[in-house]
Amino acid sequence: MTLPESTEANALPLAGIRVLEFCHTIMGPSAGLILADLGADVIKIEPAGGDSTRRLIGFASGFFATFNRNKRSFAVDLKNTEGRALLDHLAAKADVSGKFCARHDGAAWLWLRGSCAKKSAADLLRVERLSQWSLRAPPSAR
Repeated sequence: MTLPESTEANALPLAGIRVLEFCHTIMGPSAGLILADLGADVIKIEPAGGDSTRRLIGFASGFFATFNRNKRSFAVDLKNTEGRALLDHLAAKADVSGKFCARHDGAAWLWLRGSCAKKSAADLLRVERLSQWSLRAPPSAR
């Protein structure tokens, strides 16, 4: 079977959209996975030691591969100047930046608040938090 060449008529709906994803485990990577499956260029940004999901064992050993397919990824140390400069460069070309996770990674959070804030809201869609715990908070804190 020969697949047709990609044309504008059959391109995926999010083709041309770049997403920076800062998350781990299941919920966040699932959000990024859906965007990637719809054609977005999702770049998973992992902490300097790599995503902890890579090291899961037992029934969870396949989580990383399952929820991070169709993405590019790399590890970066946001506590040093070179790491922050690299992400500043990527953010300048990104359309969406998301910290879709419950774990509060201080360095990533500070970088998202600072670097991505340099772009206007019209230029960058920023999802700052997606958490399974958010609905337990009182309505005033949501």
